[in-house]
Amino acid sequence: MSKLKFVVPVLLLTTLVLVGAGCGKYSSPQKTLSTMVEAMEKGDVDAYIKCFTEESRTLLESFGTQLTSESIKVDAKDVKNVEFKQTEKKGDRAVLVSEKEGGGALVFKKEKGSWKVDLQATMEEAFKGAQ
Repeated sequence: MSKLKFVVPVLLLTTLVLVGAGCGKYSSPQKTLSTMVEAMEKGDVDAYIKCFTEESRTLLESFGTQLTSESIKVDAKDVKNVEFKQTEKKGDRAVLVSEKEGGGALVFKKEKGSWKVDLQATMEEAFKGAQ
């Protein structure tokens, strides 16, 4: 019985660590961005789509065959070379803006405790900046 006292806490701790490790990918806008770039470099469309809010995923999936492993690999070069800095973080919304002129902005939304790219808000932000 005394061995069981130690086994249960160790199993619980192991489970929490494993679950926490998976959640770390989207714990901040910057981590989500690096996860997204990593997926793009690998050409992993599924991992790339997971970096977006549910609403944005629906929009991306509507592009159909335009979103391929090769197309996101090409885009990775552009995104990777841009240095983003956080300009806003209020509640469930954060904005990362490129430090280079014309580099654009990425808007992040907290969804179920994880930071995800909000594609529609990003497009609105880019359009607003172009005016």
